[in-house]
Amino acid sequence: MKPVCLFCALAVVWGCKEKEPYRPENVRFTGIGRGDVVEHKAQEAEKRPEVKPQSGHRPVAVVVTAEGSILVEGVGSEVRARRVPQVVRVLSDGGVRTLRVALASQGKVDKASRESVFATLWYGGAGGEKELLDEFSAARPDLKAAMKADPDLAQSFYHTESMTLVGAHGPVTTWLLSAEGFLGGAHPYAQRSLVAVDMTNGKTLDFLPKFGQRNLVKEALGQGASGECVRHLSGVGPVETAGGGKAFVAALTHEFESCAGAYKLVRVEPPEKDGEVAGELHDGVFTLSGTDLRVSGVVDFRVSPQKDAVVLLMGLGRNDRLAAPWEKKDGRTREVRVWVKGMDSQPVLGRTAALHSVQFLLDHPLPDAVLASFANLK
Repeated sequence: MKPVCLFCALAVVWGCKEKEPYRPENVRFTGIGRGDVVEHKAQEAEKRPEVKPQSGHRPVAVVVTAEGSILVEGVGSEVRARRVPQVVRVLSDGGVRTLRVALASQGKVDKASRESVFATLWYGGAGGEKELLDEFSAARPDLKAAMKADPDLAQSFYHTESMTLVGAHGPVTTWLLSAEGFLGGAHPYAQRSLVAVDMTNGKTLDFLPKFGQRNLVKEALGQGASGECVRHLSGVGPVETAGGGKAFVAALTHEFESCAGAYKLVRVEPPEKDGEVAGELHDGVFTLSGTDLRVSGVVDFRVSPQKDAVVLLMGLGRNDRLAAPWEKKDGRTREVRVWVKGMDSQPVLGRTAALHSVQFLLDHPLPDAVLASFANLK
């Protein structure tokens, strides 16, 4: 299925009929970026930075949170952490790839109108940064043309975009793309789409074929699916549940213009099993078999494959409940802690509204290259 250009109609100003409204056609997101539509020019191999071995220093983990990433290093028997705004993924050669959202104000179409904002997803690595999901940005409306088409309505015109990280699993991140506004016509417009990005190469992924003939809308909504206004499947991508289990989240968007902009994120069972979750969490108490580690007040956790490191998300109280990736968040932040084998305590790394994934690095074959990449991130 080819991706549909959301605002193609907005880039054209129709003929000079007097006060003809400047409005988008009824075009919806149907999965921008599906099928590796993002093209990239060939790049030179990334040059590994020359570094001197750092005695006692080692990379521990990259913790992907709602606010970016926390880079964790071991220094002797201690750890230190630094937060960066990008989503970070470490490669096998010690280099890193990053994703970050940039919001750019486009000002107001008219002095009395709302501010318009454009969102861009930037992919960083070898050769610097480049824009991803360029079909999203290429379909943006011409705000100046809209004002010229109907200056009497210009004070009510606006266009706002956003990109939100819903979750991640391994090198794949899942994003919710949103665009809404009003540029004339009978109603405002609003669209949503879910897009999965492979951080190792910056390409978008289409997971729908993996589900075969399954009806994901019916699975999510049950027998009453036909009566729902929000029942259009607008993308699916992987996320992690508590403990690092794999699930998929799907975006259901409006089927009829009367509920334009309405959407819901729903859980979709994976098409195939993806391993077991290490560690146990029962009544807020986390335990790790084979160790003496026992921590109370935990609501989420990730365990390294070798069970030699753990990242813990602490609760806000005895009855605290963590929202799932497909549920609405309340914005509250929780304490993040880390434990590495041999430690007597779990030092605090910071706070976050959501723990998306953790890439453990204690067994990385090129630790000094990873540390050099960490140092270069701003």
